[in-house]
Amino acid sequence: QRKESRKMLYQVIGVQHKVGEFTPQDRPGTKLHYDNIVFHCVGLKKTIGVNGQTAEQLSIKTVDSGEIVEALGGSIEAAVGRQFDFDTRYGNKIRSWELVK
Repeated sequence: QRKESRKMLYQVIGVQHKVGEFTPQDRPGTKLHYDNIVFHCVGLKKTIGVNGQTAEQLSIKTVDSGEIVEALGGSIEAAVGRQFDFDTRYGNKIRSWELVK
């Protein structure tokens, strides 16, 4: 099931580096390695429901995160509290981004 890409303004509330392996459901016996930067964010353009805002996890491969790190002055942790316009696909994979403030 492929999701359309979606662009939205987010506030980053946490950053995490995740590394590991997983076995895809469609390929038992296969292990795939992952090395991602995960941004814990809240969307800023959604209407806030009765339960408040929900945090989302958006990820980008560590090898693809160099420009974001550079825009943040060399530290990915500096993303916390900043606002990004993230364009995502497959639900949570960052395709492109813009640092808003």
